[in-house]
Amino acid sequence: MEIDWTQFRQVAQMTVDASGRMTFEVNDPEAAKLEQVLYVWQSHTGQILRFGTTKSPVSSRLRQYPNHINRSLAGLKSPTPEWEAKAWVDYANKGPVVALVHQPPQINSVIGPIRPYLDLERELIAAFKPPLNRSHR
Repeated sequence: MEIDWTQFRQVAQMTVDASGRMTFEVNDPEAAKLEQVLYVWQSHTGQILRFGTTKSPVSSRLRQYPNHINRSLAGLKSPTPEWEAKAWVDYANKGPVVALVHQPPQINSVIGPIRPYLDLERELIAAFKPPLNRSHR
């Protein structure tokens, strides 16, 4: 499956600070407001790490990543397993991990206009099997 990367905008990035904690920064405040989107986390070399979606503003969802990773690494309750948190840090230690976002156009359906972002996520996870996607819906 080929991806048209021109349809994606870089919205944010995660890096590791001097204390070893993940940090988060929004690069495109306008893109950060988009809703009903597909996003992809990539390593600094462009390796696809994880696909995801959100119905809410994408920055709200993406901001959760460093918090979940840092909590997991501190041994606190987190939806991110420790092995995955360590993998995120390993990738980010080599360079910024960037988040790209794509808001698919609405299409008309029998129930009205919809954005097929969930369908796109499912197809891309199945096609690429990113290392940090635990579910293959």
